[in-house]
Amino acid sequence: MLHSAALRSRPSSQLALRLVRPSSALSPLIAPRFGAHSSFAKSLQTHTFASLPSRDDELSSSGKSKSKKQQIQELLEQNAALKMEVKTLKEEVETLKEEVAKKPKNFLSTLQENGLPFLFWWTSLYVASAASIYMALDAGLVSGATIIDTIMELGLDKWVDPAKLNPTHGNIAITVVVNECLEVIRFPFSLATLKYAKRVFSRKKVEENK
Repeated sequence: MLHSAALRSRPSSQLALRLVRPSSALSPLIAPRFGAHSSFAKSLQTHTFASLPSRDDELSSSGKSKSKKQQIQELLEQNAALKMEVKTLKEEVETLKEEVAKKPKNFLSTLQENGLPFLFWWTSLYVASAASIYMALDAGLVSGATIIDTIMELGLDKWVDPAKLNPTHGNIAITVVVNECLEVIRFPFSLATLKYAKRVFSRKKVEENK
């Protein structure tokens, strides 16, 4: 009975081995499909490696994120620099306005602002300078020929024709031309000394009233 039981258990064990391990007859059919070098295995490996992020991809993604941060930082710095430039330009404009306000104005605006005292003071300076020039020419202290040459060099001969000037009228014409040239100095001087002139005239009025 033991021998018959051993005979019965042998076929069952062989059947179990066949189920667990494929037979040699089926192995040539299964090996090409599920072997290590099969096309299915290669495609599975390729899909697996393709789905996993590589080191280069991680570096490139981190580089892109860093570049975006750098771009944002650069934009913020440019914005701050533009704000500083706008602030500087505003300050320069205000400075230019102050400089323009400090510059001497033209005759009419100055006359409207300061009134008759400025007119009297400027007229006094104009007459005094003209009289001084004429007296210097008439006394021979200044050569009329030298002044005429200077006028021609400066291009002022279109106002006065030196060939048609006689001594008397020539001195008057030269006085007018030179006096007009002195206006560049006389006008700022009259503005600068107007306060002192007002003080002098006011003192004289107070003394006269006493």
